[in-house]
Amino acid sequence: MTEYDEALRWLFKLQRFGVKLGLDNMRELLGHLGDPHEKSRSVHVAGTNGKGSVCTFLSSALKEAGYKVGMYTSPHVLRYNERMQINGEEITDERMMEYINRIRPIAERMGEESAVNHPTFFEFTTAIGFSYFADEDVDIAVVEVGMGGRLDATNLIVPEVAVITHLALEHTEHLGKTLERIAKEKAGIIKPGVPVISAEENPVIGRTCEERGCELTIVEEQYPYERVSFDTSGQRMWIGDSAQEFEICLLGAYQLQNAATAYAVIDSLRKGEYEVPDEAVRRGFARAKWPARLEVVRQKPTVIIDSSHNPDGMRNLKDALLETTKNDRITFVVGVMSDKDVSTMLEAIAPVAGRIICSKPGYWRAMEPEDIGREARRFVDDVEVVPSVPEAIERAVSLSDDDDVVCITGSIFMAGDATHHLKGSPQEVF
Repeated sequence: MTEYDEALRWLFKLQRFGVKLGLDNMRELLGHLGDPHEKSRSVHVAGTNGKGSVCTFLSSALKEAGYKVGMYTSPHVLRYNERMQINGEEITDERMMEYINRIRPIAERMGEESAVNHPTFFEFTTAIGFSYFADEDVDIAVVEVGMGGRLDATNLIVPEVAVITHLALEHTEHLGKTLERIAKEKAGIIKPGVPVISAEENPVIGRTCEERGCELTIVEEQYPYERVSFDTSGQRMWIGDSAQEFEICLLGAYQLQNAATAYAVIDSLRKGEYEVPDEAVRRGFARAKWPARLEVVRQKPTVIIDSSHNPDGMRNLKDALLETTKNDRITFVVGVMSDKDVSTMLEAIAPVAGRIICSKPGYWRAMEPEDIGREARRFVDDVEVVPSVPEAIERAVSLSDDDDVVCITGSIFMAGDATHHLKGSPQEVF
């Protein structure tokens, strides 16, 4: 095991501290590091689904406009370094080692008095991201919220624009069991006077903007979008009053809203000192890649990897698969985390599921495949349990003809294991 692997192993063990919603620890940690979050301009992106796609569209377009763009997202598909990128390039192992070695003694000192004070895995990771972007003097950092918004570790930044994507029920044990409660948590990223871009109209977002004196843009109303054409290689669309078509490689009708949301953010940045021509946006959108989002990785049969991990995402996945593949007897290979509403997730894809193979990604929070199978049999007759992800994928392919469709989904960790198996990409497992 290399020194880098040992450092990552130590870092991943911080997951034992679980989820800690609150800003005091993060404020202290960043203070010890010289408050790097205050040294970069930023865009802050919260929401339930679509956050990563919006970040990708936005970062790609700003890069094409000539800016040095940091992007902080989570979780990763294959490698931890994916979480911190500048102009599409992941942070190197050497730089990551520098930050782990710099921050670890600070974190351990914070935890000496009480384990409660020790930074969590996500707090530590966020501190690396902010430090990296500050040291590299990025022109702007596009920062994705980890969970919620109000108490998320990223919420110490005061961005140029705050963004809230599509909202749905998720992480209800932490964020609340109603859409209104979840909207309140997401609205926590709204800072006084900072422009807000909301993908959809929401009364909680509207009231918060009024209270905090923020200009609110509702994408669905002010940036109407329309799809011109689509196939399995991508989509073409119009956005608002723009004078040209935009091409995006990401599949699914829901990606149109994400692209339009990113365009609205760019328009807001244009009101400041950022110059982003539509031609740069067009190039950026066309080149934007976001792995494991309705990603076609093999043909004959068509094999698709998707990281949908909640009921709303699975409903979108079902619609997208039916529309894109014209197939309503799809073989699903499903692995989910133990804290997810697996029953509702499976019910969402059942209308297009000819078969469900239940598996288990190599992550400690993964649900046992037998438990998934028990729920799956409520909705689909043909259900199998194959615990090994590679074996489950190969079983699905062996049962399929050339014109059939296999979709591997249920969690980002399932998508990572599938990507590793099908594309031969290196994968970190800790």
